[in-house]
Amino acid sequence: TDVFFAINCFMFQPTRFGITILKNSPFRHFLVKTAFVCSKQCFSMAATIPDVNSVVSVLDKLQLTHETIKHEATPTCEKHEQVLGHLGVILCKNLFFKHKKKKDKWLIVLKPERQLDPKSIGAFLGVGGGSLRFVGEADMLSLLGVKQGAVSPLGVMNDKDHAVTVVLDKALIDSGKRLGIHPLSCEATTLLSSDTLLKFLHHFGYEPRIIDFDSEPVRKESAKPKQKSQKSQKSQKSQNAKGSKNSAVDSKTLTAKMEVDFPRWYSEVVTKGELIEYYDISGCYILRPDSYFIWEQIQDFFNADLKRKGIRNAYFPMFVSEKALQAEADHVEGFSPEVAWVTHAGKTKLNVPIAIRPTSETIIYPAYAKWIKSHRDLPLRLNQWSNIVRWEFKNPTPFIRTREFLWQEGHSAFATKAEADVEVLEILDLYARVYEELLAVPVIKGRKTDNEKFPGGDYTTTIETFISHTGRSIQAATSHGLGQNFGKIFKIEFLDQHKTKRIPFQNSWGLTTRTIGVMIMQHGDNKGLVIPPRVAATQIVIIPIISKFSSEERQKFDSMTNDLYVSLKNIDLRVHLDDRDLYKPGYKFYHWELRGIPLRIEFGPKDMNSKQCVLVRRDNGDHETCSLDTVADRVPKLLEIIQNDMYQKAKETLLSKQRKIFTWEEFMGALDDRCFVLAPHCDDSKCEKSIKEKTRGSNEDEESAPAESHDAAGDEIIQKLTGSAKSLCIPFNQPDLPEGTQCVGCSEPAKKWILFGRSY
Repeated sequence: TDVFFAINCFMFQPTRFGITILKNSPFRHFLVKTAFVCSKQCFSMAATIPDVNSVVSVLDKLQLTHETIKHEATPTCEKHEQVLGHLGVILCKNLFFKHKKKKDKWLIVLKPERQLDPKSIGAFLGVGGGSLRFVGEADMLSLLGVKQGAVSPLGVMNDKDHAVTVVLDKALIDSGKRLGIHPLSCEATTLLSSDTLLKFLHHFGYEPRIIDFDSEPVRKESAKPKQKSQKSQKSQKSQNAKGSKNSAVDSKTLTAKMEVDFPRWYSEVVTKGELIEYYDISGCYILRPDSYFIWEQIQDFFNADLKRKGIRNAYFPMFVSEKALQAEADHVEGFSPEVAWVTHAGKTKLNVPIAIRPTSETIIYPAYAKWIKSHRDLPLRLNQWSNIVRWEFKNPTPFIRTREFLWQEGHSAFATKAEADVEVLEILDLYARVYEELLAVPVIKGRKTDNEKFPGGDYTTTIETFISHTGRSIQAATSHGLGQNFGKIFKIEFLDQHKTKRIPFQNSWGLTTRTIGVMIMQHGDNKGLVIPPRVAATQIVIIPIISKFSSEERQKFDSMTNDLYVSLKNIDLRVHLDDRDLYKPGYKFYHWELRGIPLRIEFGPKDMNSKQCVLVRRDNGDHETCSLDTVADRVPKLLEIIQNDMYQKAKETLLSKQRKIFTWEEFMGALDDRCFVLAPHCDDSKCEKSIKEKTRGSNEDEESAPAESHDAAGDEIIQKLTGSAKSLCIPFNQPDLPEGTQCVGCSEPAKKWILFGRSY
C-alpha cells in the first residue's frame, strides 16, 4: 500500500518532486501499469489473509497441543483479560516495533502486566529507545497478515521473508503456564504452552530472542567513550568472552526475595535449584534427580522401619471401577470432585467409565475380603509406593498441591480395635521421625476434629507444621483409624478363635512428596535451597581455586585436590569435585549455594602450601579452616552439626509462631501477626465452622501460596489461599485448661485446646 501510494503521488502530483512527465511517455505508462499491479496484489492479499482455521490447521498438522476459543472481539489487553481472565492463563501482550531508519522490525511478546516504554525496550534490544516506532496497520497486514488488535507471533507463518524478529519475554518461558495468543484474529484465542509456541516458530524457521525483562538493560552510552589502548581492548574482549560463557547459566539466578514475594521465590527456587521441570499438563511435574533422591532417602528410611514392624510392600492397580469407588458414600463424596475418569479407549467410548485412584481403599479392600478368612490371617499389614491422581481445581503448587503425586499408603487390618489404635500412633510417630530426623522439620502431633477427619474413617491423627514466611500451617502427614466401616461395606470378615464371624478393625496411612515442598519452604533463603545433609544428593562440593601455577605446581595442586575428593568419597560421603575451568570460583559458589549443597570445601594455592582447606556451611555461612589430615574425620561430624542446627533453628521458629490465647481479639491479632493459634474450644462442630466463617476474608493482605509460576498447561503460579482460619488439630500435648475458661468461638465452657490457623 505504501508503494501504491507513492506511485500515485508520483503520477498525479509530479511537480511535488520537481519532475515533469509527458502525458504519453513510456515512463507514465510504466507507472500506471505498476500502480494497477500493486493495487491488485494489495486487494488479493487482503482477500487471502488466513483465518483462525488456517492457524488451527497448521497446529494440528504439526501435532502441537493447543486449544482455540472463539469469543467477542478483544483488541486490547484490558478487554482480553475481561473476557478470558477467568481461565488462569497468560494472555500475552504483543508490541510491534520498527527501526526509524533501518529495516529492522521486532515483534515483542510480553506478559500482560509488563509496563515498558519504547525507550526501555530499545535498551533491551540494544538499539536505543529513540530509534523505535510502532508498526502501522499496513505493515501488520503485509508482514504478518493481521490487523491492529490481533498482532500475534503466530503471524510469522505469513512472514515469508523473515523480516520480523520475534522477541519473547523470558518470564513467559519460565512461567510454564499456558499462553493465550490471538490466532490472527482478535475474536479468538489459542491456548498453548511456551514449548508449543517455540516449536511453531522453529517450524517456520524462526529462532526467537529471549530477553529477561526483569533484569537491567544494557543501555548505550550517550557520550563517545575514550579510545582504549590495544591492550585494554584485548582484555575487554577476553572478559566479554568469559561473560558470554557464564551468561546462559547466570540467567538462572534468583530474582525474588522470599520476604517480599514468597510465591515467586518458591517458584524460582524449585526450578532454578533443579528440583523440578514443568510439564505441559496442568499440575503435573517432572521430578529431577536431586528431588527424586530426597524421595528415595525417605523411602529407604521408611521401608527399614516397616520391615522391623513386619509390614510388607505390595502394589495394586491404579484403576478403580465406578461401582467400587461409590461403595462408600462418605468416602467418595470426599474425593468426588477430584476424581479423574477414563471414558474412552482410542475413539471407542467405554461402557463403564474407570476412575484413576484418588486413594486406594476401594481398590485394596475387595482383595482383603478374599484374603482374610480366619483370625490366623490377621493382622494383615501392607504398604504400597505409588502415584495418585487428584484433579485439583485449586491452582497447583509443585510438591504442595499437585494433580499427580507420589506417596506411600499403608493399609492394615486387625482383630481388635486396641491393636489398630496402637498402629495408628506408631505410624504417626514414624512420620514425625521422617520430618524431624531426615528433613530437619519440626512437627506437632494431634488428632483432627470430626469436621476435618478422613472421609469414611472413625478418626484421623495428623502431624502439622508451620511456614513462618507466609503465616500458613501445612498438614504434613496423616494416619487414620477406619474402624469397621470399610469392612462392613466390602464384606471383610473372619472367624475368631471361638468360630464367631467378626469384622476386622482397619487403618490407612499416607505420606506424599509434599514432604519435599515443606522442607524447601522451611529451610530455604534468598540464596536458594538449603538441603539437610541426610537427604542431600550432594552433601559436599569441593571448589579448587586455581592460580597461575607452573606445570609442576599445577600437577601437585590437582593431585592434592583429587586426594581430598577421594578421602571423602572413601567414607561414603556424597561429594562432588567442581573442576570446571570455564567458571570463576565466585560463580561456582553461587551455583552450589542455589542448589543448597550443605557444605562447600575451598582449596587454593595457600591451602596447598599449608596443607589445609576451608569448610563453608550453607545453612549459616560459617567458615572454618581444617587440616587435610583431619578433614575426613571433621566433615562427617560437621554434617551432623548442620543437620541438628537446622532442626533446632526451625523448631525455635515454630515455637515462636505459636500463640496461646484466650479471647477473640487475641485470636485475630495472632492471625494478623502471621502466627497460628492454640485456643480454648468447646469441641462443637458448629462452633468450629463458625470460626472458619468469621475469619474468612478478614485479612486484607492475604498471602498467596508458593506456586508454580510455571505449569505448562496453565496453572496459576500463585495459589490463592483462603483467608479463613480452620482447625488444624487437637494437639496430643494439652496444656492445663484453667477452670471456667470459655470457648474462643462461642463463650461456652471450653473442653480442650485446639490449634487453629490459616493453611495451605
